[in-house]
Amino acid sequence: MPNHYQSLVLSLTQQPTEQEWLEFKLNFHSPDEIGKRISALANGACLAGKKFGYLVFGVEDGTHHVVGTSFSPKAKKAKGNEDLEHWLVSRLSPKIHFTIHELQIDGKAVVLFEIPVATDTPISFLHEPYIRIGSFTKLLKQYPDQSRKLWQNRADDWSAEICHDATLEDLDPKALAVARQVFADKNKRLAEDIREWDDITFLNKAKITIRGQITNTAIILLGRYESTSFLSPAQAHIIGF
Repeated sequence: MPNHYQSLVLSLTQQPTEQEWLEFKLNFHSPDEIGKRISALANGACLAGKKFGYLVFGVEDGTHHVVGTSFSPKAKKAKGNEDLEHWLVSRLSPKIHFTIHELQIDGKAVVLFEIPVATDTPISFLHEPYIRIGSFTKLLKQYPDQSRKLWQNRADDWSAEICHDATLEDLDPKALAVARQVFADKNKRLAEDIREWDDITFLNKAKITIRGQITNTAIILLGRYESTSFLSPAQAHIIGF
């Protein structure tokens, strides 16, 4: 009987085509190529609602036949004679701990990379996040629609997270005044009260802060330009800073 991972590979070969979370390769080309694909497959798994992305060596792309591979990840060295797996992990951000399974299927060598889905932020390789478009691996920044979907698909809403070092001083007074007016226009029966609220009361009522604590939402909507330093580079890129 096939073990779990042999059965998994065989089930993956039943997919009609490669997917944004699944890629087949025959043999190793370069460490950089694998790093980009891990990034793309983790991000693609998020878009597809999958728990894992998969990179499979030893399966022919067009036919999905198991033909075997000469690639042995444990024997392969990356730049500087570093072990390939450690080299890849140290260049992915945020760190994800993919697993590598070396299998035999019908006497043919197969290598399966099982890649956890991106959750808190798109996965980057050497500071660039990637995505699969059709059968190609592309830079995520070239596809803003996929970028927005990745943030929307997050398991947690990062916009509601607290910026613990941020204060009211990090908010733009002009943006705050406009927000008050917009809120008053939408809540006319509270207009008189809104004028009497201090800033923290208003922000709490508008659900822009949480119990007086500044959130990512507050920084995005009302922050001074320099306050975007509270966001990660990927978050700032997605919202257009």
